[in-house]
Amino acid sequence: MTFGANTSIQDRVKHNTALHWAVGSKNGTAFSLLIKANASIDIPNGNGETVLSLLKKCPTYDWTSKKLVEKTIEKAENNRGRRNWISEFRNNEVSKIEVYILSRSLVLCIASC
Repeated sequence: MTFGANTSIQDRVKHNTALHWAVGSKNGTAFSLLIKANASIDIPNGNGETVLSLLKKCPTYDWTSKKLVEKTIEKAENNRGRRNWISEFRNNEVSKIEVYILSRSLVLCIASC
């Protein structure tokens, strides 16, 4: 993260982000570093679970700072009205097709100039 690593990248098998893995393995150090780097807790994995939903399932937070988890959940709930446009785009097939057509048209237009 010191060199600007992308915290939103998902693995190819389970589509987990680094934050999903940190919560799943109860790695408090990684969780803390990723949260401080503003890693998104709203990206769904292959099972449709977000980090927020995983945190809400945890009965205890003995693996990390309870205060940090509570602040993270509170921040997410305060931002709930704001939608993550990347997640919406990923789940919207019509938008993907529109962007594909637009980009192809743009390439053809540039090529013909």
